[in-house]
Amino acid sequence: MAQVEVSLPENVQVQFERLVEGEFLSEEEAVAELLRLGLDAYNSGDTTPDMEEEVMDEMSEVFDTAGEPPGPDEDEHSL
Repeated sequence: MAQVEVSLPENVQVQFERLVEGEFLSEEEAVAELLRLGLDAYNSGDTTPDMEEEVMDEMSEVFDTAGEPPGPDEDEHSL
């Protein structure tokens, strides 16, 4: 299996970590799924604005389910 290393801005890293905790079994599974969604959208020969919007909505839903990062006064493990 190929290995890839990326540098993410802190806010994206926090969102990704929450996404992994809430929706996936591992970081590897999350990366594979997000890349699959992106590649499917990119490789589709008949991309239309509607299709692009649909993919962005689907990806947004995935990220929205992870929730917002805790504020400076919030305990990140509190409910």
